[in-house]
Amino acid sequence: MDPQDPVSLDLGTNVVLYFVYDYLPDPPISPTSTLALSGASWVPDGVDRTSRLPNALLSDIVSRLPAKDAARTAALASRWRSVWRSAALTLVDSHLLQDSGTKRPYIIGAPSPRAVTDAVSRVLAVHPGPFRCVHLTCTSMDEHRGEMARWLDILVAKGVQDLIFVNRWALPS
Repeated sequence: MDPQDPVSLDLGTNVVLYFVYDYLPDPPISPTSTLALSGASWVPDGVDRTSRLPNALLSDIVSRLPAKDAARTAALASRWRSVWRSAALTLVDSHLLQDSGTKRPYIIGAPSPRAVTDAVSRVLAVHPGPFRCVHLTCTSMDEHRGEMARWLDILVAKGVQDLIFVNRWALPS
């Protein structure tokens, strides 16, 4: 293995990145549901009892949802829009991938998914904060240096409790 060979360097760096991802703490939410809806007890009268809960409790519930699902709650009713805005959001960029981040490891030098970068930027722009937990692990600093700097500024301004930030860098050719 030649330490000056770019292929060897990429391979070695990917091995390091694999271990970094393996040892990162899991996000406090999952993009896949572990509860089966068939086991839920449905109220036959069709009354929405969830919306009767206090805003503080609804906000706590929404803060435990993946960002996509939390944002979708705003479409339920006008009351839920304020709940989503007041919830301490959890944002995991790998959950915004088509496969919800289940295909790993991320390859060094591979392009960052533009859709994910755009989605993260939109969420950070529209949600007033605070952010309960933010995992930014699948964007390359080389490709999105300006956006990442803005993301960090926004997170500082809006408040973030837990931040996991992994820069997938590209080695010089």
